[in-house]
Amino acid sequence: MIIICYIAAVTLWSRPLDVAADVRSLAADAIRADPYVLGKPRVYLKGKPAKFVAFRLAPDPPDVVFGKATPLGLSVEIECRVQVLRRDLAKIFPKATFPRLVKIDEMAVELAKSGSTDTSKVEAEVQLLANDISTATAPKPGFQAVRVQGGGSVQYDVLIVFKPAGGKLEMMHYLTYLLCKRHSLDMTNEWLACPPGHQPLGGLYHYRVSWLDGSWDNGNTTFEKDGPHPFSPSHKAGGK
Repeated sequence: MIIICYIAAVTLWSRPLDVAADVRSLAADAIRADPYVLGKPRVYLKGKPAKFVAFRLAPDPPDVVFGKATPLGLSVEIECRVQVLRRDLAKIFPKATFPRLVKIDEMAVELAKSGSTDTSKVEAEVQLLANDISTATAPKPGFQAVRVQGGGSVQYDVLIVFKPAGGKLEMMHYLTYLLCKRHSLDMTNEWLACPPGHQPLGGLYHYRVSWLDGSWDNGNTTFEKDGPHPFSPSHKAGGK
């Protein structure tokens, strides 16, 4: 298992931020950077030939977003759903409007502003969105709306491998890294130590890895399938 440090840097989760801008822009960045998890389609045509409008509305777990159930993390997850649903629905129902998405978007921002982790009212509104999607599907001849269980996230059985052996790997969720960089916040306590071996992982992470000889690498990596995920040095000791 990944050794997760749950004691977040105080400055990261309590500092006053431009909440509305952060929630919406972080969600947009996550969708662009992480198409396999947070940006994964939630409304799509299914069948050959297509006969169903399938949709998924369930939330992604907190560890996919920021690694902890903070008000900001929960809000960004909701906003990711809003933006992905808006994108997908526009493709299938180009003439339809879904005003409930506007309300859910506003509720996501208010959740972060209030500091609450109670998402029950948001999820109740999301459930009503299912009725809106079914209503929009009804006029499409031969189509039926089908709700698919689950959110967009998937955890894979990832095998962390170091080439050469002996690497020291630390990671943090990409959005945590992005938020720290954006506001020049201390990210010392946000790193997750990740030993070699099998790990349950999914989505986009920022990482740094080093070897005893001084070689190292850092960057972003996406976990999108089972199996080996190798890390190798791209920088030699004392060089670039």
